[in-house]
Amino acid sequence: YVLYSSLFTEFETAHHMVRGSVESLQLASIFSTYPAAALNVWQAALVKVVITSILMGMIMALTDDGNG
Repeated sequence: YVLYSSLFTEFETAHHMVRGSVESLQLASIFSTYPAAALNVWQAALVKVVITSILMGMIMALTDDGNG
């Protein structure tokens, strides 16, 4: 956050936003991800499971001493 705080302030000023207001939620969305509107809850959950499995597989493969 510290690295980009000046950019956040500029964005808020340019768009006449007040922190904590409903309009500021537009800026808060950069800190999270949202599923596409075309996905239902189960499809979004499946995407998360697959991506997490890939991440865990990579971590396990890279940190396993037997892979040397």
